[in-house]
Amino acid sequence: MRLYNDPSYPVPTAVWSTLPTAEAMDAMAALGVGMHQIPAAAAEVVPAGQQVMGLVGQPWSEASIAEAVAAVGKRARFMGLGHDRGEVALDGALELTAHMAEALPKAGVAAWVVSPPIDVGTSAAEGQIATAGALGADGKIISVNVRPPVARAANVWSVSVGKKPLAGALSSWADLARQSDLTETANAVRAQARLPLLVSDIRGVSSGSAAMDALSLARIMITSAYQGSTGLALFARPEDAPEGEDAFCLLDSNGEPRPGVAEVFTELSRELAGTVPVTALVQTEEIGFGDNAEIGFRPFMRRDEGIVALYNNTSGSADLLVEVRTIPLDLHTLTIGAAGVRRDYSPTHRFSEEAHAMGRPVIPVKLEPGEVTVLSMQMASIHAAWLAGIEYAPDKPKADGPVIDLIHAPDRR
Repeated sequence: MRLYNDPSYPVPTAVWSTLPTAEAMDAMAALGVGMHQIPAAAAEVVPAGQQVMGLVGQPWSEASIAEAVAAVGKRARFMGLGHDRGEVALDGALELTAHMAEALPKAGVAAWVVSPPIDVGTSAAEGQIATAGALGADGKIISVNVRPPVARAANVWSVSVGKKPLAGALSSWADLARQSDLTETANAVRAQARLPLLVSDIRGVSSGSAAMDALSLARIMITSAYQGSTGLALFARPEDAPEGEDAFCLLDSNGEPRPGVAEVFTELSRELAGTVPVTALVQTEEIGFGDNAEIGFRPFMRRDEGIVALYNNTSGSADLLVEVRTIPLDLHTLTIGAAGVRRDYSPTHRFSEEAHAMGRPVIPVKLEPGEVTVLSMQMASIHAAWLAGIEYAPDKPKADGPVIDLIHAPDRR
């Protein structure tokens, strides 16, 4: 057993629009939420031991910043300027954020400053990116606050023509991939300053199915983490989210953990904690990062672990082979699907008979329609190119040659 307690990103974060109750805070603690994005004046209600991000609402001024700093006191870990979506007139955002970065240490508050929000896909995004880039280049901020567009959760499990599943990726998964893609925004900011992203205000329109909403959230979390995010923030309660955009709220209207979404947020946050994205050396149109990929995936590392998240965007089940370049010592599997969340663990990994017959260090994975699976493996010799590739499994592995010893063979690098 390996137990790590180092602070790690991305931090699971709750967004509060109004003052939370003590009961709601207790529910968040049980879900493993480690940070609260909250109006600065309400920061005192956050229990000790949990991080606070205090946001200063409009109208902004040096006086309102001073008032917020005094209200948060020494509780804040992060601070920044906040505004509602659609408010394009952001005069003074650059100068006042820089002022906040200077005012905090003078007030004895050891908090980092994040950029004003970037609303991806809006007319204001270009100017917001320029502001964040300038602040980052000047060393005034620690992270870029990015707000993805409102996502529409996928609502189709499978489509068949007769008895045969429809070929290719379902359009609802492809649409979700496009809506949640932060690559262009991240690249634009990092062209000016190499900074991580705080992916906040993740909101969506519900499919009407708790399982589908949870699977949509899982994909958003995975692709956001792959951008090097420091935090993943969801609205805490339906009343904190705009009407009709509460698909990913962590609590329901009764203050209870929202079925599907809350469990996936908690479990997947654990799997992604402390991960570092690594390059995928092999991709195809069918299996890769593309919006229309039949199988999506993202590879990561964490200490001596290789981690890969896979998701099935097709109407049919998919039998896959995950090929590695170094030997897994164990195998932990997190599966998110129609039946909820399941964990499996093999403390001693052994390659299958099919892998030995093929003479290749491959791990078989079966994905049902819509399903998400995360493999975490402690490696004998971890390196950034640990993942050789992912492919569809052949109907019958060839076994014409000699059985190859995959354990004692040299690493395939």
